[in-house]
Amino acid sequence: HKLASLLDPNSVMYLSKAVDLFDIADGQESHDAALEKVKCPVLIIGVPSDLLFPAFQQKDMAEELRRTGNQNVTYFEVDSQYGHDTFLLDRTNIGTAMKGFLELGNQF
Repeated sequence: HKLASLLDPNSVMYLSKAVDLFDIADGQESHDAALEKVKCPVLIIGVPSDLLFPAFQQKDMAEELRRTGNQNVTYFEVDSQYGHDTFLLDRTNIGTAMKGFLELGNQF
């Protein structure tokens, strides 16, 4: 009930559809070629209880970004009971990760 009171259902539908349709390699020579263009600092947060985007996939993405040339990638794992909704409901852990990332001088 807590989550439902925070979000407009139509917004969730559009965001979900955008995520489903997004392909970083669209219009690029390859997946690696697309990742090579990412030069900004990156924070990736993995949540072991997230079944939609498992933590191992987040860790793999961080490693792929480093392998393709971005050495300013921070991977942070949050142990939370909220699964995929952690980024919405676990403000303490997500906030701590983001605060630490920004305090290192990183800017999105």
